[in-house]
Amino acid sequence: MYRCKNNHERSTVPNAFGKVIKRVKRKRQELLKFIANTEPSIIVMEACGSTYHWAREFNKLGHEVKAIAPQYVVPFRKGYKNDYNDALAIAEASQRNSIRFVPIKTVEQQGIQVLHRIREQRTKMQTARQSNSWSIG
Repeated sequence: MYRCKNNHERSTVPNAFGKVIKRVKRKRQELLKFIANTEPSIIVMEACGSTYHWAREFNKLGHEVKAIAPQYVVPFRKGYKNDYNDALAIAEASQRNSIRFVPIKTVEQQGIQVLHRIREQRTKMQTARQSNSWSIG
């Protein structure tokens, strides 16, 4: 599944042999209804900011969700970068044995990650201020 930055999702549905049997474009409002009405399956997404939210929603509906880091999807993209080619690349990458999947984070884990990033940024800013004041003399 490839989630676009605007208001729609594009996905490909491969068969057991990896051949694409269906290309789908849906609005985000329709996506959860569609997933709820499908039988439990494996859903593979490219990891990004909203992946964890959607993964938790799909897990509640009984699906197994896997996320792939974007740098592992890029080598499988054929042709120009567009929504369908990205969806095909995700489907292709997910079938490889060597691909490592990103673990799906809980809300609590994401909160802790935010705290770590804030602390790291504050430390960098403090170091920059000290370096700046020392350079002035």
